[in-house]
Amino acid sequence: MRSDILAELQADVIPKRFVSPGVRAVLSILDNSRKNNILDLGQMNQHNASFFADYNCKLFVENIASSLNEINAGADIDEYLLNYGDETQFDAIFAWDIFNYIDLKQLSRLISRLKKNCRPDTLMHVVSYTNDRISEIPQKFGLLDSDTFEVGFGVLVERPYPQNSAFDLLSHLPGFIAQDTWLPKDGMLPGAMEYSFRFNPRNVRQVETTGAAVKHVSREFVDSHKTLHQSPGLERMLGELDKCERAPSVLDLGQRIDSNVNVLKQHRASVFVENLISSIGGLNNRPSGGRSDVGAHTIGYDTSQTFDVVLLWDILNYLQPSQIEQLANKLRPHCVPGTKLFAVSYTHKNMPESPRRFTIGNDCVLSYNDTPDNYREIPYFTTLDILRRMRGFKIEKTFLFQEGMQSGITELILTYDP
Repeated sequence: MRSDILAELQADVIPKRFVSPGVRAVLSILDNSRKNNILDLGQMNQHNASFFADYNCKLFVENIASSLNEINAGADIDEYLLNYGDETQFDAIFAWDIFNYIDLKQLSRLISRLKKNCRPDTLMHVVSYTNDRISEIPQKFGLLDSDTFEVGFGVLVERPYPQNSAFDLLSHLPGFIAQDTWLPKDGMLPGAMEYSFRFNPRNVRQVETTGAAVKHVSREFVDSHKTLHQSPGLERMLGELDKCERAPSVLDLGQRIDSNVNVLKQHRASVFVENLISSIGGLNNRPSGGRSDVGAHTIGYDTSQTFDVVLLWDILNYLQPSQIEQLANKLRPHCVPGTKLFAVSYTHKNMPESPRRFTIGNDCVLSYNDTPDNYREIPYFTTLDILRRMRGFKIEKTFLFQEGMQSGITELILTYDP
């Protein structure tokens, strides 16, 4: 689609301002002591040119939108890209919403071409639409300050390609790993989430992680467990406990493991353990076995008992949507503003037949016994699916594909925000 046609389609669109935590995070890594190179895959925008000039940056603009029809039809993508010498190394890439409109095979070719001009740790910002109907054409994003952009929406149409999760995108972003995810919040662009991806030329993607890939753990711990998983989410949780001015309280909804209780007590925590799966009658959430409600006898504490941290582990993967809603209803009376929930989400086609027993080691390394991943009768829930069923809770942070993490595992931190 030519630039003049794009301009005509967007001529009558009145742009609106939105907050962008993703833009703020990407800009925060720039080195102000030197000139930074910025690659903009979107359309030329005077706001961006002025902003990056003031930010001591050199801006390169590709305007992929003007060539999308040809690119998606299978044209050689090199014909539509600028030629960069080896001396040009990008510090940040702003893809905006382009990835919603490009064929994934061509996306792989695009990134393979661009990564030759990426520095180690180059960050890429991506806007991913979550609705079935999106703007007919890629939008023109204009930076107004370090965490605000303006964008205008035109005619809404059925999206040309399915919504891609971070995992879907990662398989087509050679050399990049996931850095952060921001779900929609008040003030952000409605119907969109933001990702940042970090260029990692060592390609440490942990398809099969071994003990050598995680932080130092004791020899006894390595020898006695089969699988190790570095847990940045658990590290964040333990840090929350240490911030509490009073002795914190933790609710562990997994199986009781005495060593885990001892680790939590080292952070001054009072620990309450309730095996949720056992409390609702086992894994009878399968269609063939009926369904038990998360009922009156589950999490049956006095309402005066509140928790600073709730460890859900991988339990949400084994609950029906109605059970997740019931669980949220049971937790809310025991939460205070800022209570954190830690959850593990399985994103592969299959998952273990039963919840894992996660054992906490030193340096926030989790261990669990290897079991065949041969079960998934309950559909995979996206992060947004979980949020819709957990009223009052918001996503604070997601972790995936970070060093030492096992493939197919996403860690979520939810915050109670009534």
